[in-house]
Parts: sequence; C-alpha cells; structure tokens
Amino acid sequence: MDEKTNEEITKLRSGLRWREKDEVSAGYLKRTIATRRKQRNIENLVHPATGDICSNNEDKLQATEIFYKELFTPEMVENEMIQQLVETITPTQQDSLSRPFSFDSVREQAIRSLNPSSPGPDGLRL
Repeated sequence: MDEKTNEEITKLRSGLRWREKDEVSAGYLKRTIATRRKQRNIENLVHPATGDICSNNEDKLQATEIFYKELFTPEMVENEMIQQLVETITPTQQDSLSRPFSFDSVREQAIRSLNPSSPGPDGLRL
C-alpha cells in the first residue's frame, strides 16, 4: 500500500474512535493521524556502513537492508574450533546427544516448565 492509502485508512479508523468517544472536534482526528504518522517514522537511523544519520527514506531503506544482510549472513566457521569442541565431549555425552527423541518427550519437558522464563540464547522460553 502506498502512503496515501495508509493515510486514508488511518482517517477512517480514527473516525470510528472519534465517534465512539463522542468527540465533536475535528482536532481529535488530526491529532490521531499526526501521532500515528510519527509512530511509523524512524527519525534517527544510523547508517551501518557510513555512521551517518539517515535523513531520507531512501537512505533509511538502504541502511536497513545493509543491517539485515549483515545480521543474517553466516560467518565462517573454523574447523579447528569445531574439532576442539568435539574433543571436549565425553563418550557418554556423545551417546546422550545422538540418542533419538520423540515429540512426546519434548512436549513432556515443555509442560514441566510451567512458568515461561525469558528467552535463552536459542530463543526458547524454557
């Protein structure tokens, strides 16, 4: 959707709330649109390549694209580091890690965690 269509939709949605709150002033509608427009705009975005503050939408889009490309680009893995890690795992641990598991066992462990905690490094709340 383009900016004009979004603005029209916002006007319609604001109009509903305006009537629900028994407003008689068109100022409510204007304030609501201005607030939403400000919430959708990223004012200060630092370009990851140049370190400059992006001033227009084109620069912001480019900065966002570069940021996410860097974020989701896999890093090279050193085989020596992997080998060192593998050497620290005991045979018992290796057996435990390579043992098959079932959906029911995963579900059972998830149920044991009644109070979800903050996500760990893997993103799971367990």
